Amino acid sequence: MKIPDRVKVGPFYYAVERPELLINHDHEHLKGESDHQHQVLRIESTLRPRQAEEVFLHELLHAVDTFMDTEMSERQVALIARGLYMALTESGILAPADEERPGNGPPQ
Repeated sequence: MKIPDRVKVGPFYYAVERPELLINHDHEHLKGESDHQHQVLRIESTLRPRQAEEVFLHELLHAVDTFMDTEMSERQVALIARGLYMALTESGILAPADEERPGNGPPQ
C-alpha cells in the first residue's frame, strides 16, 4: 500500500505527514497520531513498511471515528485497525509495501 499524502474523511481532507520522530506533549514516543483540530495524520517515517501501513490505518480509523462520532476506545481502534489490515493483506486485496509488484492481486 502506498501511504497517501492526504486522505478525505467525510468532507475533511487530512494531510498525512511522515516525521522522523514523533513525541507527544507528555514526551512519550509515538508511532503515529491523529490531530483532528488541524486535520493531520502523522506516521513516523522510521517505521518498517508493514508497521507504517498498519499505523496509517489505525490513525485513519481515529479520523473516521471522530467524524462518525462513534466514540471507540483506543483498544477498539487498535484491534479493528489490526484486524482490517490482516484481512485486507491476507485476502490479497491490499498488497503490503514489501510485496508490491505488478500483477499482485487477490488469490485465484
